[in-house]
Amino acid sequence: MKSKLTTTLLAAFLGFSSAHAIACGIDNGAFFQTIGTMPSGTFGVALAINEAKENQEIVVSEKHTQRLDILLWQFQQRLKSHYTGEEFDITLYDIAGNHFLNIIADGKVITSSAHELPEDGQSVIFGVTDASVLFALASDAMTFTQAQSLGIWRSEEGSEVFNQLLHKAFG
Repeated sequence: MKSKLTTTLLAAFLGFSSAHAIACGIDNGAFFQTIGTMPSGTFGVALAINEAKENQEIVVSEKHTQRLDILLWQFQQRLKSHYTGEEFDITLYDIAGNHFLNIIADGKVITSSAHELPEDGQSVIFGVTDASVLFALASDAMTFTQAQSLGIWRSEEGSEVFNQLLHKAFG
């Protein structure tokens, strides 16, 4: 009986401690995460997004037009048209879908991928937003400056080069 209990507790502990490593891959990213695994500022951005939606400063798009893979591709295309060789490695955290999005520029090209979590020990610079904000930017319904002033986009220190490109691409 004791070994069953120990095994169960160990399995539960290991499961919870590695939950953030699989969060983006289960159930289309809608896997519960603990507060400690979310990027800092997530709660504040979520509140700002809710307020912006209630005040109709941002409109939630229809589900079929807000597919994450399409949004990320549109977003990347806009960045590419303003890209001049900057280097950055940013992980965006989408609050609504609990997704991680990587946008990397190596001085030659910009690449993006969804659902790839940073590796253990990797230094990560996060941006925190929502798919609705990405949609608003990609469809010219909002500028990056507006998103920042509304508090619906949060960037960590170290993302200045990426933010400059966002200002060029999305105003």
